[in-house]
Amino acid sequence: MRLIICRSLIFMTMLIGIAEAEPVNLVSTPWLDQTGEVVFFSWRGDVWKASTDGGVISRLTSDDADERNPVISEDGETLYYASNRTGVNQVYRMDLPSSRPTQLTFHSEGSLPIGISGDGTTVFTSGQRDAWWRWANRFYSISADEPQSGEEQLFNAYGSAASVNPEGTKVLFSREGMSWSRKQYQGSKAGQIWLWDKETNEYTQPLGAEDVDKRYPIWSADGDSFYFASEKDGTRNIWHHDLRSSKNQQLTHFEDDGIISPAISSDGKTMVFRRLFDLYRLDLTKKKPPTFKKIKAMTLKNLYEASPFGMISSLFYGTIQSALFTLLAVYATSMNFTILEISMVTIPN
Repeated sequence: MRLIICRSLIFMTMLIGIAEAEPVNLVSTPWLDQTGEVVFFSWRGDVWKASTDGGVISRLTSDDADERNPVISEDGETLYYASNRTGVNQVYRMDLPSSRPTQLTFHSEGSLPIGISGDGTTVFTSGQRDAWWRWANRFYSISADEPQSGEEQLFNAYGSAASVNPEGTKVLFSREGMSWSRKQYQGSKAGQIWLWDKETNEYTQPLGAEDVDKRYPIWSADGDSFYFASEKDGTRNIWHHDLRSSKNQQLTHFEDDGIISPAISSDGKTMVFRRLFDLYRLDLTKKKPPTFKKIKAMTLKNLYEASPFGMISSLFYGTIQSALFTLLAVYATSMNFTILEISMVTIPN
């Protein structure tokens, strides 16, 4: 009997070691909910979500395939994402908190979700098609609900990193550009930002044709301005451009490594982006220079100690405490969420 108990305790101790928190670094394709309180992202081949304050992260997809590019509906109840479970990236729809995903696109060259209309009826996508010259990537719209509804091309021009306004009438997108890891390139291959207007079917460069890298355009909430990343000061920082006055304003002032993958909440108040290994949060409602503060997330052990299990077991010896901690870890696994330490930085102004 004692041997069984000893083995059980050793096994539970091993589980506790596995359950200890680890940093959540190098996430990709972040997307914010309407209020900027929750960030969705791709990490280790699945789609996850977390509070923009850091803390508990929850896994939303669980599949052997690679799943990425989350897009969330305005009401926060529907998730759209890309999965290559059929061999090529296709767009899937899933009702939250969890449901069986529905495949929406079936093109042999695949599709990636890049946005959703304000009324929630249309998902905007990108994909490579039979287009001649330079890049084959184009932008499309599909039904947000009906599988195989067919795709409608927004315009016939190549580009990447597109941001579509809620009405689907204007599209900001990037063209050219060297690898984002190549810093301070200037020349004809520098990233460009273009604007397409459906009403006039015209293409313009709102930032001009200066040979400085510019990319990642994102519409502001008012639709009269946008945010973008530029190396104008030598490092890729966040800038704001007013389409009415043509004025630019620099919002971040990093001096070494710049930002990638910015995302903005649809209320226009919060932005997140990745820099090096971490996610950063930027409050867009303030006008003062930003300051930086590291936010420490809750680990599984922290969660346990704050739980009724931890309060009760603190009255007893470590053996019972370890057993209850292990029980919480097993419960977390059964509920399909993982407690990890997400490395977040907030930029309060």
